[in-house]
Amino acid sequence: MYTYIARPGMQEPEIQKIIRESEAREARRLRAMTEPEIQVIIREALEKEEAKNRPAAISSQTAAQPLPTSPQTQDGEEEEEVEETEIREKTVNGRTFRVVIRYSRSFAARVIQAPDALKNYYSEIKNELLAYEDVKSRISWKHEAFNCGRIQLAKLVVRGKNLCVYLALDPNAYEYEKYHQTDKSDKAAYIKVPMMIRVRSDLGLRKAKYLISEVMANVGLERTEATPVDYAAWYAYRDTKALVEENLIKELETPEEPTV
Repeated sequence: MYTYIARPGMQEPEIQKIIRESEAREARRLRAMTEPEIQVIIREALEKEEAKNRPAAISSQTAAQPLPTSPQTQDGEEEEEVEETEIREKTVNGRTFRVVIRYSRSFAARVIQAPDALKNYYSEIKNELLAYEDVKSRISWKHEAFNCGRIQLAKLVVRGKNLCVYLALDPNAYEYEKYHQTDKSDKAAYIKVPMMIRVRSDLGLRKAKYLISEVMANVGLERTEATPVDYAAWYAYRDTKALVEENLIKELETPEEPTV
């Protein structure tokens, strides 16, 4: 089947003549073909039509399968898990309100209040990233980013009891059955580091270190003999009240109807 593009100024009779001539040439070409060649064309056309009408097949033997994704917020970050809340009473101008307090935890607060195992994985991953030449880290409210100049290499995020490692790698280039990665390329915050893995075991830590070496090889960075730092000790546990006072946790108030 062909699409015919008319030149500007062409009249309808001219267009119809071009179409008839093109169809005649196609008919002569088909008559000159052998039966096996015609069967191949028919089979390919049927296969294409069937492919359009069925969902993409998922193969466990290839990393090109659709990878899991997560919802995102307007700024491109993933939606956070539900924070713990508490109910307080607040009096304003003689009227008492019930106020729902929701805690927004910074990245640092999440590490501080994380289990010791997660802190140790975080320390190992951070040391591994900073062991490469010219790599610097920067901590923001939601994550810690690792860059070499303007090149973003990785991000670390803590969600619950999971250390999420985002890497500047193509998630479809690695075997899903081995790394259980998630493709974050549709999220603005992670478009430069679209491959996310969770580190929650020693095996996961070894896989993360291997993938970090892949990132660094892609940008030509050499590993140095940097002295490891015990970052886990930097994040000694403090309770929520102390972290609110340190401005590492924000209290977000949502007033309800007045009680009196």
